[in-house]
Amino acid sequence: MIAVRDWSKYTAVEPVMRGYNFTVKDVKRLIQFAYMRFYLSPGFIINQFKKKRWLFASVIPRSIISFIREMRK
Repeated sequence: MIAVRDWSKYTAVEPVMRGYNFTVKDVKRLIQFAYMRFYLSPGFIINQFKKKRWLFASVIPRSIISFIREMRK
């Protein structure tokens, strides 16, 4: 079911739907978990260093901290 009618909230990271057995907050946590699992996988990180994308290395610690803070809410 649609939980949000504001079209500005329709992004790839903000959930706008809820189900019968899960809330919008549950969906948001699952999205965050999926992003973190992908971007913090050893293969992805090694690939970024191989491609000399050094900026990515500075983003990782901030991402982990924000993920942990969100999970505590």
